[in-house]
Amino acid sequence: GWKKRSVVNLTSNHLCDRLIKLGCIIKKSQLGMTFPMLDKSMEPHFIRGFLDGDGSIIIGKVSYNYKRKKDFRISNPHKQGFKLRIAFSSTDKTFLLKIAEVLGIDRPYIPVKIRKQENYILWIENKNDTERCIEYLYSNANYYFKRKHDKLLEFNKIIKSQAESKLSEGLETT
Repeated sequence: GWKKRSVVNLTSNHLCDRLIKLGCIIKKSQLGMTFPMLDKSMEPHFIRGFLDGDGSIIIGKVSYNYKRKKDFRISNPHKQGFKLRIAFSSTDKTFLLKIAEVLGIDRPYIPVKIRKQENYILWIENKNDTERCIEYLYSNANYYFKRKHDKLLEFNKIIKSQAESKLSEGLETT
């Protein structure tokens, strides 16, 4: 009753054994997981798959309220921008730290939420980090979760339209 979904069940002892050898374990949510031993060329595909399954791409509105130093009045109180945020969720903090390392995130922000058990979220919010992450994950991607990829396309359209409106604001008509 929550959302429409599709389920695929694969029953192969060979596939199961191979996945376990690569680092996938049974009951990963309860026992945690380790970053699999993959060829470097496969890491972006693995991380993108993990993002598709246990992650989020979020476009958030950001209001810019700032005060002038001289008279402390708020100027441009309704000016808004948009910010892209990427989140990876896991019960294993070490696993998320490895993802942050592979993505080149210098100071990862990983708060913990406790529900039935501890759940950690790696937040990527810094503009340079999100750009680098998106480039790393999607530059050579043929397969991805369409809904999440569409969020990136939507964000790019927003940024492009904002840039065009800023250029038109600066033009003077004579």
